[in-house]
Amino acid sequence: MIARGDLESAIRGLEDLKSLGPESNEVGRRLAEATAAKLARDRIQAVLQEARHRIDQSQFSAAIEILTAALRDFPDEPGLLSLRARAENDLIARRRLESIERTARAAEALLQAARFDDALREIETTLASHPADGKLLELRAGRGLRKRSGNAVSWSRQPLRNVTGFGLRAVSPRR
Repeated sequence: MIARGDLESAIRGLEDLKSLGPESNEVGRRLAEATAAKLARDRIQAVLQEARHRIDQSQFSAAIEILTAALRDFPDEPGLLSLRARAENDLIARRRLESIERTARAAEALLQAARFDDALREIETTLASHPADGKLLELRAGRGLRKRSGNAVSWSRQPLRNVTGFGLRAVSPRR
């Protein structure tokens, strides 16, 4: 019964056997094993439930702490290991997003202040850590910020002057 995982039935059956023959050491040992296994399973389920709740509340660090503590007692428990990995990945993703959002806000403020070189530098610094981030790439491209030979070049949103034929000439912003 215990091997199949139906601990409640195993405990009831062993308790019945124990009541018929209280002197049996084997029945007592098996009852203690089944009771300990049920307590462990119940504790694991409670930890998983609490950790999932924390993850749902975006409290990833708290979930990781809860799961790590439980893993000290149950180091090979796949449910705990899996959920901790998920919480760690979610925490990394949130920190990445916060970093990108912070950079986007800073770059926007620098662009509003016509500090184009500084805005580009801010974006490029974060792109070094997150090279494929669409938001940063879009911000860099969408604002007309380009990098040319190591020098930041910005394109003005002002109407172009001295346009001849089909060639367009970039106008540097006034500082």
